[in-house]
Amino acid sequence: MDCLLFFKKEKYFSYIVFILVAIAFIPSLFNGFVDWDDLPLIILNDDFKGLGIQNLKWMFTTFHMSHYQPLSWLSLAIDWKLWGMNPFGYHLTNVLLHAASAAFLYKTAFILFTVNKKDISSDNLVYASTAAVFSALFFAIHPLRAESVSWLTERRDVLSLFFFIVSLFIYVCLQSDAISEEKKHISENISYGRRLLLCFIVYVMACLSKSMAVTLPAVFVLLDFYPFRRLSASTLILRERDSIKAVKEKIPFFIFAAALSLFYYFVVGKAIDIPYIDSYKPSFAKAVYANWFYLFKTVFPIGLSPVYAAPEHGYLVPNIIGGSALFFLLCYAFRLRHSFPVLLTATLYYFGTLFPACGLLNGAPVPAADRYSYIPGIGPAVLAGALFLNCLNNPASRKKAGYAALIIIILMSVLCSRQQSFWKGSTSVWTRAASAEPRSAIAYNNLASLAFARGNREEAEKLMLKALSLAPDDFNIHFNCGNLYFLASRYQEAAVKYSYVIKIAPDYYLAYIKLAEAELKLGNAGEAEEALTKATEKRPAYFQAWHDLAIIKMDAGKYSEAEPAIRNALSAVPDSEEMLIMMSAALAGQGRYSESADFCHKVLELNPKNGEASAFLQRLEKAANVKVKNAK
Repeated sequence: MDCLLFFKKEKYFSYIVFILVAIAFIPSLFNGFVDWDDLPLIILNDDFKGLGIQNLKWMFTTFHMSHYQPLSWLSLAIDWKLWGMNPFGYHLTNVLLHAASAAFLYKTAFILFTVNKKDISSDNLVYASTAAVFSALFFAIHPLRAESVSWLTERRDVLSLFFFIVSLFIYVCLQSDAISEEKKHISENISYGRRLLLCFIVYVMACLSKSMAVTLPAVFVLLDFYPFRRLSASTLILRERDSIKAVKEKIPFFIFAAALSLFYYFVVGKAIDIPYIDSYKPSFAKAVYANWFYLFKTVFPIGLSPVYAAPEHGYLVPNIIGGSALFFLLCYAFRLRHSFPVLLTATLYYFGTLFPACGLLNGAPVPAADRYSYIPGIGPAVLAGALFLNCLNNPASRKKAGYAALIIIILMSVLCSRQQSFWKGSTSVWTRAASAEPRSAIAYNNLASLAFARGNREEAEKLMLKALSLAPDDFNIHFNCGNLYFLASRYQEAAVKYSYVIKIAPDYYLAYIKLAEAELKLGNAGEAEEALTKATEKRPAYFQAWHDLAIIKMDAGKYSEAEPAIRNALSAVPDSEEMLIMMSAALAGQGRYSESADFCHKVLELNPKNGEASAFLQRLEKAANVKVKNAK
């Protein structure tokens, strides 16, 4: 069909969608940072704060918090340049990205709703536009979206989806006949291959924002079956020319997807700081649960929470019910593959895009999280738009469908606004979590930390014990309980907690470091040294363990034993002035004065104003007649 109206007139609908979604998320603009990953990722993280060479190098090489998201870091760095640490600016970027994604989803849905229509009437064009608006709004202002947009840690979600949708839009435009005269003129100068290359580049950008976008090539294949009908079982068997072309052009996409998946499994996955215990590990039961859970919450968006507890009596019964419903849905969609093919396409899209985060491949302490429904949520939204379009094309149901759609959008908007309010700050987030999920140990654990920060130690301990009663084998909660005891100067109780963490999670190196700190406070230097030695075995490249071990050995006068610990610390952080001075002291303690002076000179090269290095050089000169250079 000729889509001149789409590119010249219908484009205003996308502007309307953008504005409506931005308005719906105004409450998010006044939210703050949340002490749940925002703290280590943004507030206390100085590495991303700047656009210098070192900052960019860090962004493209770090696996901080077990993610590889260089473009998300870059966007946060730009926010930092513009806004400093004012959360308003960061939230504004999230809202604008999300609204832009909704606008592109409208454009994409409109083309999908009209691509197979010939001689479409002006009324039907209006109906298609209306249905596409409904799809975009149903997706964008659904309360399930509040977590991804309102939680600044999930910048990776909104940025990745933006590139995901843009790449999808480029592909849909490329394959459809819905191109305006202006676009046709452009296509004369830009080859099919170049536009496909642009689609690929944007896809890569989506993956470099968050890896969950990796499934997009599979979405292209789905669309090639329906609605573009470039592929079918018969054409693949007969190896028709168009089908071969459709397959070949996806090869670079799938190669990149495979490479990224291997990279995450063998590189990023190995950098995970927290070990998996049984309740954290991937499982088939979690995967089944997640697949039906998000669909259920899409239809009935009540009781949404930042965290969800596992079913009280296990996954078996809920999964029998929910899994059966999923199986029925898939069978029903397959049965209607000819009369209503959008149902099968939307269903397979949902299952496919959720696969990386459903719990079959990734481990997590919770069975589900609203943010994981972000990209998969497009499938149900487009399906809702297609059902709405069918009703609009039927005069008998048109009016009722219009009222129903309006009520749904208004209701979603109200619920979404309410859900955003829960992300106003740390206390509101975890108060909501404890209210919506009374069996959530994570909620009580975090409420305990907040109570302790307010100085209410009695309430903090009560909440922490509540968390432990809900998850007695969760090493992370025991570790946090130990931290509270440590901060309260209850070192013996802290040591007991850290020791228990080591018992149930022997690879958790941070527990050894904290145990060493507690033992030192108790005057047990030998036990502390033993714990730190274990920490270095568990995490050989971790600076803090070598640093603390070196201090203990230096304090004990074990200079020769301290030297290798210091060298290992310097291999992790070569420019640490503290460790360079400590190395100088360790070498001087062994009588190696010339080498000791060399390390002081290194410190002064890094920082000519370092008085400690200058003073130590002066002492070396007096004690051993070492020639002093650059001493101040």
